[in-house]
Amino acid sequence: MTSFEYEIPLWKNGHTVVGIDEVGRGCLAGPLTLGAVCMRPVHDTAARKEWLSLGIDDSKKLSEKRRKQLAEQIQKRTSHRYTVSVSVPTINSIGIMDSWRLAATKILSLCRLDFPHDTFTFLVDGPAVDKIPYSEEVHTISLVKGDAASITIAAASILAKVDRDGFMTRLANQFPHYHWEKNKGYGTQVHRRAIRQYGITPWHRSLFVRSIIQL
Repeated sequence: MTSFEYEIPLWKNGHTVVGIDEVGRGCLAGPLTLGAVCMRPVHDTAARKEWLSLGIDDSKKLSEKRRKQLAEQIQKRTSHRYTVSVSVPTINSIGIMDSWRLAATKILSLCRLDFPHDTFTFLVDGPAVDKIPYSEEVHTISLVKGDAASITIAAASILAKVDRDGFMTRLANQFPHYHWEKNKGYGTQVHRRAIRQYGITPWHRSLFVRSIIQL
């Protein structure tokens, strides 16, 4: 289960912690969405226990219903949280990692607007990501499987997934052949078969598709 293991030492050093996780990196269709939860120090033990009692965990381990329930709780309990999506044309133009960096840069800008005098540490799920623009003033800690360890990263993963899944479900009404309401744009067998039969849409990542599917 997630905990405040990584957050507490940073808070003791006066840092505001921003948990970041992305959804949709490996998809064939749809945007890349980064979630971020900006959490200032929670020094009260009872308040931490209340957070932990919610059962916030890696979004992939939770049912859709539970994710939505937790997203509501996270939104109620945090004054500053963000979801930033990068469009398919941008992904097609600059690639997935530069799209990630672009979204992270936007999150950093939002944090600085909300807390201009704070010192930030980004807790990021996954392997180290270098060359985040304008991040030289921000301490970044990358945690492999961080969404299963850090409560702020897990909370960010839930917000990102609920946001992006909802978007892909709504988009599926316009493009029913691809069953995005079920696969959310990932390369399932049903999705790949539909691409071969019907071709790609403006919402498909053309380079991704062509690299794995012979059209």
